[in-house]
Amino acid sequence: MTIKHRLFLLSAVITTTALLILALQQYTTQRSDLLRLGIITLVDVEADMQALLAAEKNYLLTHSRESRDYFFHEQRSIIEELHELNDIMAKLDLDTRPLDSIHRDLATISSRFSELEKLVQTIGLDENKGLRGSLRTAAHQVEIVFSATGNYQLLANLLMMRRHEKDFLLRLDNKYADRYDHAHGVLLSAIEQAELSPSHRNETTHNLNTYAGSFHHLVDSKRQLGLSEHDGLRAALGDSISQALKNQNLLVQTTLNAIKQARIDQNKILFTGTLILIITLVSMTLLMARSISRSLTRITEAMEHVADGSAALSVSLPEDGRDETAQVARASTVSHVNWIRLWNKYSWWPPTFPRAACALRKSPRPPAAPSKNRLRPSPSSATRSDKWLTAASR
Repeated sequence: MTIKHRLFLLSAVITTTALLILALQQYTTQRSDLLRLGIITLVDVEADMQALLAAEKNYLLTHSRESRDYFFHEQRSIIEELHELNDIMAKLDLDTRPLDSIHRDLATISSRFSELEKLVQTIGLDENKGLRGSLRTAAHQVEIVFSATGNYQLLANLLMMRRHEKDFLLRLDNKYADRYDHAHGVLLSAIEQAELSPSHRNETTHNLNTYAGSFHHLVDSKRQLGLSEHDGLRAALGDSISQALKNQNLLVQTTLNAIKQARIDQNKILFTGTLILIITLVSMTLLMARSISRSLTRITEAMEHVADGSAALSVSLPEDGRDETAQVARASTVSHVNWIRLWNKYSWWPPTFPRAACALRKSPRPPAAPSKNRLRPSPSSATRSDKWLTAASR
């Protein structure tokens, strides 16, 4: 491989190393962005879970449509954030199984809140709707009959029933339901003894039974809903939300630990990869520089010996290889051989150069061997030979 090709290869290695370092930096940057986005999404999920709990409590207090809509809005937001978090964790090769428990908890919360909403609507969002509206209508019908007939004692007994009804709805205590039943029995006994027309008696009894039936239905619905936060559907919904919060806290801790570990691994990968690439680049650079400098050193030493003249014919140049130094060595060898051939052709000196030439320079010039085909050298050629010998000996 020629030096030019080696330099081209070194440039290609440097360029490739730089591109790999940039690609590794880009990869770590993308992972850092994903880690940061995952942490932000986790914080959003935690905040929305608290908002969901507040919306559930607000709906139980106010029974307003705004609270209901806000509850389902927060639920949809949490589901979207969990899907986004699932995609982020999948891209980071993190465990996504803790998210499944959160999805199950949200499905349970949604189902129980829907049941709670149906019970609330059955009971009545206000005093004119649902069972509360039926109670009010039936009681007003009985009250109209008692007022029209002038039976104020019966009207007082009816108002006592209404009082126990209000106390139960306000305090949610079963003793007021029992008092209501007692007052209802007292009123029925009083109606039987009162002086009422058969039509008024039948109408009053029917409306009073409707009133009592609606109240018992309302009591059963309230008990199913939960007379306190520790029983009924309210307790089940609260347990679901508490479990969801626990799983969410566990998810936050697990995911944060996984994200921190992923960030540590990412820094290790970046440092190790960069170190390996730099070591590889430096090693290849040193190997190429060593191979080039070795050939140049051998040629330099050989040329110094040739210039010294003491071993001009015994020095061998490094001709092995295909690079420029080997080409220079081969060209120098060919040039040296051709020069010696040229000298032997036009000079009577023996070709054993330079040791024989230096020895002859110190001793008297020997007589030329007689030859029929070779002439004796002229004084001018001898003078040139002396000059050449002087220069070679130096």
